Amino acid sequence: MTQKVKKINAAGIKLISFDFWETLYNDLPEVEGQRNRKRMEMLHDFCNRKGKNIDLANLNQTFDEVHNIFKKFVSRGPHRTFSLYDLVFQTARTCGFDTENKFLFNEIDALAIEIDRVCLDYPPVLSKDAKEIIPYMAGKFSLAIISNTEGTTGKTLRKLMINDGIFKYFQKFSFSDEVGVTKPNPAIFHQTINYFEIEPLQTVHVGDSLQNDYYGAINVGVNAVYLNSAQDPTPQDTHTILSLSELLEIIE
Repeated sequence: MTQKVKKINAAGIKLISFDFWETLYNDLPEVEGQRNRKRMEMLHDFCNRKGKNIDLANLNQTFDEVHNIFKKFVSRGPHRTFSLYDLVFQTARTCGFDTENKFLFNEIDALAIEIDRVCLDYPPVLSKDAKEIIPYMAGKFSLAIISNTEGTTGKTLRKLMINDGIFKYFQKFSFSDEVGVTKPNPAIFHQTINYFEIEPLQTVHVGDSLQNDYYGAINVGVNAVYLNSAQDPTPQDTHTILSLSELLEIIE
């Protein structure tokens, strides 16, 4: 580890929660690119079939603009959220589709489901450390996921975890598209803690974002560990690990 920090006494810990993206799972740039291209091709094909002759590059630009609008909406707080379904429907409206039409609404809804499932064909990779440490941790603590979602729904992320054999080790999943708020909103942490009927100090949250994961957890009284894989400069006295394999050095 890059700096010595105080340990977290495992004797008082009942729950360990993990972020999903870039904590348990890593998204390879080339795979993410393939996934995004496939999703745009599906949306483009739908537009063409419905008589909306939109250039693929223009459709990509429209989708990106819609995405940026939603991200600005979220940043205004209190850390509201949106899902892939919201992005697909708003992009369709921007392209001139009448989403109030029940038949068309159902078609777009079915399209959004298929676009979401593309993540199963071009999946992020479960980290080697996560594959090794999760079964061990599950034998000592309850485990949960607390994760923001934008490009893929919590429903599909669960399927990824099932496919990789780690779903069975977790008792609670708090994905932002299902909870209705994003980290660092306290509500997404409290929902998880309340499910287990424990106190915040009996929980450790692990994630790769200082703002969303580390300070988000600290602000609600949860012990936090920052996964700093990029080895960025970190504030002094931050519980920091460079890989999940080092988690056992913090919690003892």
